[in-house]
Amino acid sequence: MSTHSSDPSGASDPSHASDPLFGTDADQLSTATDASNHRTTQAHRQAALNVPIRTLVIWGAYLLDGLLKAEQTPFTRRQSLLNHCALDQLIQLQADVAEAVLIALQPYRDHPLMALLQQQWQAKQISIFEPLVILALGRSIGDHVIGYDGDLPSPDLYGQRIDQYVRVFFTQLHEGAPDV
Repeated sequence: MSTHSSDPSGASDPSHASDPLFGTDADQLSTATDASNHRTTQAHRQAALNVPIRTLVIWGAYLLDGLLKAEQTPFTRRQSLLNHCALDQLIQLQADVAEAVLIALQPYRDHPLMALLQQQWQAKQISIFEPLVILALGRSIGDHVIGYDGDLPSPDLYGQRIDQYVRVFFTQLHEGAPDV
């Protein structure tokens, strides 16, 4: 199966194709997301949510904040993570995690909270999703890196954690809607 799809206008250059995964033209995306994009299948692209690129950037910031901060000894954690992980590894991790979060959100497309989240994201607002899911995920990944001598968790491992956080977010906050 091809890992690139052409846009509906028939353009054959995937770097200039419309990319429904991010809701913007692919040529506006940074190089860091290109590696993540090429692994996205055509079927996934067609079913993807329309999450603005600025929201994905915010997710990256929350993820990094979670990775580097700790309640106790924040400097030691930050220094340890930076000693174990190169900056390009962290950037690639951010892109991979964003893709995995988008995939985990798919089953909740029609959930009442998703409509509220998408409204907030389109209005350039930060929602409760970022600190409750993305920041917590960053802390979890950071704990793994510290606990396993600098080894980043496998995509399967952080994918399980993402699925867990997203499921809890939508099932427990559903009763609290519409105050997302």
